[in-house]
Amino acid sequence: AVNLLEYVIHHEDVRRAQAGWGPRAVPASLADPVWVAVRLTCRAAFRRASDGVRLRRAGTDSEVTAKGGRLLVTVVGDPVELALFQSGRQRAARVELLGDDAAAARLAAAKLSF
Repeated sequence: AVNLLEYVIHHEDVRRAQAGWGPRAVPASLADPVWVAVRLTCRAAFRRASDGVRLRRAGTDSEVTAKGGRLLVTVVGDPVELALFQSGRQRAARVELLGDDAAAARLAAAKLSF
């Protein structure tokens, strides 16, 4: 799971470092295993988050609680974007943060990694 995420994240790092890059359609044959890997690694990735975190796969009802907490932020995005977010590349990830505004701001600035 970690190797897959490392490969996908570094691939996106290279893509997004190019001028004029744009989002791409990720086939289900990649998105599905990335979602599984995100679910397996999210607790470790969000261990330093100060508030609760839930991840939701965009366009589905599939979600996982990465960390419990009184305040909860739901991060919604496609699996590759969620992988980027939880790897500490919050600014590069195209996700939506739902929940308390202050908690969302703390999560967006948190030091995250596997």
